[in-house]
Amino acid sequence: MADDEIRFPTGFCMKDLVAYGHTGMVLLDSSTNTVIKTPHDEDRSESMTIEQQIYERFTEHGGHKGILMYHGPFESGIRLEYAPNGNLRSYLEDHAVDEKRKLLWAVQIAEALDFAHQCGVIHGDVTGANVFLDGRLDAKLADFAGSSLDGSPLLIGVTASHEYPGPLQSAEADIFALGSTLYELMTESRPYAGLSDKVIEERYKRGQFPVTKSLGLVGGIITKCWQAEYRECKQAVRDLQAAAPARRASAVPNTPTSINTPPARIRHHHRHTARLPRRRPLSVVGMGLGLGLVTAGVGVHAQRPMQFDSVAVNQTQTRSLLSGGGGGERPKRKDLLDAETLAARNGIDLVSTLKLKERASTSRILAALNQHTAFKLSFAIAFALSAFMSF
Repeated sequence: MADDEIRFPTGFCMKDLVAYGHTGMVLLDSSTNTVIKTPHDEDRSESMTIEQQIYERFTEHGGHKGILMYHGPFESGIRLEYAPNGNLRSYLEDHAVDEKRKLLWAVQIAEALDFAHQCGVIHGDVTGANVFLDGRLDAKLADFAGSSLDGSPLLIGVTASHEYPGPLQSAEADIFALGSTLYELMTESRPYAGLSDKVIEERYKRGQFPVTKSLGLVGGIITKCWQAEYRECKQAVRDLQAAAPARRASAVPNTPTSINTPPARIRHHHRHTARLPRRRPLSVVGMGLGLGLVTAGVGVHAQRPMQFDSVAVNQTQTRSLLSGGGGGERPKRKDLLDAETLAARNGIDLVSTLKLKERASTSRILAALNQHTAFKLSFAIAFALSAFMSF
């Protein structure tokens, strides 16, 4: 087998893939409704070894309902509980979620992080992408590959919007990241979204953080996380529990929102609406230019041999989005990593938010992603032109 080819655990193949990263991949075992998380090769096995030790530590301490259940080792990887509703960040992009549900998740995330700290674990990368939602829509903290156990080095890079401007291997760093995750949860936008990593880091070092007054009690908790006013995570847990007194499961329906429900884009600071000046209808010229650009984009989009459907779909519906094996070209690891990098750069979740309309080799995935991005750009330009011409 060539070094560049993907090595699957026994009994698994490309159709079982639910996530793919630089160090490993996650595959669904549909017969047990669990997932197998496995490294690509021995060179990337260190983080998996740490993660296995961390889950074993959690099990020794009785486990926690806010952390994915550990089902033991599997070959060179581990077997974990499957969270069919994907990660928190993607779910918020695709579904309308009310404040009561968000407060419930906030408490669940903080309680899970506090448990991890009590077990001698520093997560190191607490973000909305590393919180998963199970079948009952309960939040589960996950992805401890690269975390610190009993003072071992962190093996993970931290997202700038969630990075503590101090020692990263500390409870304070995790609590700071918890604040950014709560901000992401409540506003559906990462702190200082749109700014470069360098600018964000400079602001954090100066003690400048996004305004949270419009978020009420939770906003104050977020600010305390950022300003290192909590010495222990349990302090944040107590404040969040007080902010969400009616957080029993019966108080929040467990029925997932329909996949067709538009994303919630209303922020808390929009509650008090102001009277806006009446705008003129879109001008004929503006509409013509806009429709022309959209039509051109659609024409290019339709002529390409490979297409992606940009509607959000649940992870449970996208386990077969990549082809490979059988009679087709066997996918190369580098192709998937390049595709993943390009997808992340353009805000696309390759596995859980794009549905491949036709089976194709991974060597054509990059072309499809480029085409998809170009179509989005043409539509954005058309919309901006139409709006501009309306004034």
